[in-house]
Amino acid sequence: MGKPYSPVNMKTFDLQFDAAVVKLKKSMVDILKKTAEGTFIDIVMGPPRPYLTGSYISSHRIGINEPDISDTVIHKAGIRTVEQAQSRALTELRKLDSVKEGDSIWISNSVGYSTKYGYSWARNVEYAGWPNNNSPYLVYETAIAKIPQKIKDYVTEVVTSME
Repeated sequence: MGKPYSPVNMKTFDLQFDAAVVKLKKSMVDILKKTAEGTFIDIVMGPPRPYLTGSYISSHRIGINEPDISDTVIHKAGIRTVEQAQSRALTELRKLDSVKEGDSIWISNSVGYSTKYGYSWARNVEYAGWPNNNSPYLVYETAIAKIPQKIKDYVTEVVTSME
């Protein structure tokens, strides 16, 4: 036999509802952070790669509510290998700690490999060129296309951590 019906005190209901809204907002921010983190890691660590050295990788930035368009000159930053460039770029993930409800997250790069011709104002860039079929690398598009596949994992991870 189930629990007998008991009326709900409106004040208690309001408090429970308010707590549920706060919890939901926090989980939405956490899902946003996880999605941005996963996308950024895919961009920095995964193929396709239109570069020979680390200039392109180390110039990836995370901006909160506006793009960060600063440039990394790899030789001045002491970056000599792709692995060092990836390590430098991944330090940007710390910026996600400051994300709060209503914020926008920008992933950007000041190196101009987003154009088919690879023009860039950044110094010391070694560009690998386009593949033989002359189709673009589409680094950002490839990472973004993975989001729908991963979003269920991010939601599950956040829900599990909030229980």
